Amino acid sequence: PDQMYPLKEAVNIIHFGMEHGIPAERVGRMVAQSYKRAAPNLFDNLTHDRVVDLILLAYSSETDVGQMLKVVSREPGRVVISRTNSPQPCDYFLGVIKGGFELAGLTAKFSETRCQWCANDPACVYEIRWET
Repeated sequence: PDQMYPLKEAVNIIHFGMEHGIPAERVGRMVAQSYKRAAPNLFDNLTHDRVVDLILLAYSSETDVGQMLKVVSREPGRVVISRTNSPQPCDYFLGVIKGGFELAGLTAKFSETRCQWCANDPACVYEIRWET
């Protein structure tokens, strides 16, 4: 429980689910619930910015994929995150983001604005917007 899980295990879980009809986004939405069960103290007084921080914290401290994520820009009501060289499907990470906001009971709009796999961009880029 005190060690990061290997990315290979996460990819296997995602692909197993997809092979059996579970969309990658749906699997991604369950990540926040699992993280909350493992670290409930981190989920007090959640704001939009705090949910983004938790996603970044989870990826940097709980997995071996932390170096893949970085905040491109952050301003009131908007965050842009890039994800580089991840073998996890783009929809899965979109589900991770959505799941964090759903768990907190917060509304936001989410989109993938660039994709390294579809458009040969250097990274997948996700934009999160909310009312301030």
